[in-house]
Amino acid sequence: MRKIFICIIVLCLFMSGCGLHNTALDPQGEPGAQFIDNISLGITPQQLLEHLSRINFEVDMPDYEEFPLPEEIADAVPDGRIYNMTDLSFYYKIKDYDLYFTFGNEGYLVSIHCQDEKISTSKGLVVGDSLDKAKALYGSDFEQNDEGFTVLQYKNNDGYLNVFYSENVITHWSFTKHPNINND
Repeated sequence: MRKIFICIIVLCLFMSGCGLHNTALDPQGEPGAQFIDNISLGITPQQLLEHLSRINFEVDMPDYEEFPLPEEIADAVPDGRIYNMTDLSFYYKIKDYDLYFTFGNEGYLVSIHCQDEKISTSKGLVVGDSLDKAKALYGSDFEQNDEGFTVLQYKNNDGYLNVFYSENVITHWSFTKHPNINND
């Protein structure tokens, strides 16, 4: 009886220490695949950078001679942002990953874009997975656009998950505030 009790305590301690879904970086079942958790659309650049620092992701610092800071913004920040000179939105690219965080010109996160097979969605979808796996994970309630690019778009309360594919293989995914498909 004592051995069973000790095993239960050890198991409880192990499970409470591993609270995977409460951590910011969560290893998935496939080797090397990780997802970014606890990052919400609408956060500020400072909140994103603090979060990325906690999970040991670095912003890939651009060459500001190649990507100049906009003169239109008196307080343009050289913290890794790459500004879009047309609408003054900006994005951060993550070092060693094909992962981007885009902010609208009002300064809030509007999309997360991933083309990296080492980063998954919170349900475990990675670049290179099949379209069938996307449908199995996210269901059949999606909009689909095959004109110009192929994408499944799932809507939830927070935004839109876009799963891009070619020949039934996932090429990239994004989570955005605004829809990429207009099926009027």
